[in-house]
Amino acid sequence: MDDTEILINKNTLDRFAQEQQNAQKEKESLLTRISQLHKESSSNFIPICTNILNEICALRQQNDKALVNAWQESFSFMQTLYKWIETDRKSHKEDGHNFNVFSLLDLCGISIGETSHSRLLKFLLEPNELHGQGNLFLCLFLQRLDIKIAKHMDEEHWNIVAEQGRIDLLLVRNHPLSVVVIENKSNWAIDQPNQLYRYWHNAIYSRTKHSEVAFYENRKELFRIVYLTPNEYKIPTFQTLERPENWPTDLPKQMPMKPDIRTFNGFICQWIEDCIQALPSGNHALREFLRQYQMTCKKL
Repeated sequence: MDDTEILINKNTLDRFAQEQQNAQKEKESLLTRISQLHKESSSNFIPICTNILNEICALRQQNDKALVNAWQESFSFMQTLYKWIETDRKSHKEDGHNFNVFSLLDLCGISIGETSHSRLLKFLLEPNELHGQGNLFLCLFLQRLDIKIAKHMDEEHWNIVAEQGRIDLLLVRNHPLSVVVIENKSNWAIDQPNQLYRYWHNAIYSRTKHSEVAFYENRKELFRIVYLTPNEYKIPTFQTLERPENWPTDLPKQMPMKPDIRTFNGFICQWIEDCIQALPSGNHALREFLRQYQMTCKKL
């Protein structure tokens, strides 16, 4: 290797060393600005940015033009993200769109878990609760489920209970007989052994005395077992639909109803939107409460 080659290689190494130092300074400056803007934001944001930039800086130390270009493109993206954050911060100051009372409760150590979601749903579905909307929300909920209801909801009565007998939410009407069981999986809980089968037996079979598949297939508008999940990625396991081993063998081996899989980020959010649209125009307090709960349901 002659002196010219040594000088070229040394200059190359010096250049990349200087670029690495500049990258470190730029990274620290950018993170400082982001941190100042988002002290009130998700605690995960800054560590994520730090990890990304650390990886980029490591790549920049290598003598590879493509990697340096990738670093420059990524840094440009981070600058764009920074500008978006600043714009969002200013907008939030004006309209408070990032504020959510449920997130605030979580920060205060009052988590909104599975039981809380069940009780919140019961609160909205119960006609005599403090929301003051009578059976409006219940009617919209049953309509979205395609459950048969009277033309005038005041002509019938639904009994709604939450967290009773291990069933998260149970809706029962006596005339005509109709039962809706809701298994709430908002916390991604695993299925307990034979869980949905037991719910069918205790809440529906005990009232209908029917165990034939055809009976329930022809009466979907009256009887339903809703498996309510955060999103479409959680589905019931096979064992939850099976008869417990020590139960009478004259019962069907598998639950004679197909679970109706619904999601918080889909079905519940759509139902809440129905409720918001149906509210009187001046009821801003309830509308904002529903909007914030809707935002919470999208992020389970």
